[in-house]
Amino acid sequence: IRESFEKQGVVMVKVLEQGRCADLVLEQWREVLLQQPWAAQHRLKVRDATGRELDVNSAADRDAFLSVVKGPLDKKRRAEFEKGWCLHRGFGACCDPSVFHLPGVWNIRQDPGIYEIATALTGRKDLWVDINRSIQKLPGQGEKEFLHWDLNPFTQTDSNSNAS
Repeated sequence: IRESFEKQGVVMVKVLEQGRCADLVLEQWREVLLQQPWAAQHRLKVRDATGRELDVNSAADRDAFLSVVKGPLDKKRRAEFEKGWCLHRGFGACCDPSVFHLPGVWNIRQDPGIYEIATALTGRKDLWVDINRSIQKLPGQGEKEFLHWDLNPFTQTDSNSNAS
């Protein structure tokens, strides 16, 4: 890993298991996306294929909720999401204070596995944590200079992602 980092200046490693990633996605929806102060007709609603509204806090709805928000967006669903997407959708970086201090975000900052990789790559143990925010963007929206961590930068871009 270190050799690749020194040669390329970047490495991609899997540090979070799928279940933990799913928890983080739900946290972002629960604490940021579903908290926007819109009028009722513009608030984001996540619905299953039958039209039933899914509850981000319900264990029974967890898998269906994740399937909808992580899966391809058909034109109808995308139009619904665009009506209620966050104030920061053009830029992509939410400035809501909660985004900087969500429990899941802090857990990533303090993750021993990530620290171990970072110390191996840098050769240092005295690392600082960046207090940054998460970014929630619909595919094809927001500033292009921001890297989408949910896309492989070598094979997929906003323009060819799930914007059906």
